[in-house]
Amino acid sequence: MHLNGLGDEQAVMLQLSYDLDMNGLLFAAIIIGALGAAMDVAISIASSLEEIARHTESKLSMRSLFRSGMRIGSDIMGTMTNTLIMAYIGSGLPMVLLLYLNSIQLQYVISWEMLSAEVLRALAGSIGLICVVPATSVVSAYLISRAETRRNLIKE
Repeated sequence: MHLNGLGDEQAVMLQLSYDLDMNGLLFAAIIIGALGAAMDVAISIASSLEEIARHTESKLSMRSLFRSGMRIGSDIMGTMTNTLIMAYIGSGLPMVLLLYLNSIQLQYVISWEMLSAEVLRALAGSIGLICVVPATSVVSAYLISRAETRRNLIKE
């Protein structure tokens, strides 16, 4: 997206005062934002699968736990993606209103780094969510089914 990390006043002040790598700082901010959402989804899936396994009479296979995790994850992903997008739109609402009320052309707005960076943050967070659901589902299903097997061996 050819961003230079100087999309707002704070970034410009940091660059002028401390000569930091602003591209690296922008990348770090995007990763941190995406990780926050991904951790939230991963914990929700893992704890849901653990609870399902704990309260089920029969032993669930890894495959059935994985499928349950994917279904839970798809529900969570829809709401979390909406939450991310709404949060970024909400934080930039005054700017969106100014652009709309002043009839500024879309091509000009898209080229603004401040707006492009927010779009990139929302996309990175959404992509992170898409990757986290199957990864968490498979790892949780494996670990839970392995723990259940151990518990059954101990009981015998």
